[in-house]
Amino acid sequence: MTVNNNNKKAISMSNPTTHRTPSTLALVPLWATAFLLAALVVWQSGNLTPRNTARAEMTAVGSDFSMLTTDSGNGEILTILNNRNGSMYVYEVNSSNGIILVDRLQIAEIIERLSQEQGK
Repeated sequence: MTVNNNNKKAISMSNPTTHRTPSTLALVPLWATAFLLAALVVWQSGNLTPRNTARAEMTAVGSDFSMLTTDSGNGEILTILNNRNGSMYVYEVNSSNGIILVDRLQIAEIIERLSQEQGK
């Protein structure tokens, strides 16, 4: 490209579309950012699991019984295992309704049902 001005001087550019390669020093922040983002993605993917895991809030064990409480969201669940007759009682405890029996189960029946389902 040639530019002429009043003094008749010519400025020429041999190749106006010259491609420059970035220096290695300029790429360091880009690679660091890429690795940081990849690490954050991996770290956050571990938090995608459901957060409704069961946790025992309080347990009590005696010679003939075991008790366990768990937060249900609306109140608490109280589970009592009777070691003498092998039964399990599940109660819902909340401030509006008090203590309500939800279910009574026999441990032997639960084990038998589970073993049959696994055998299928």
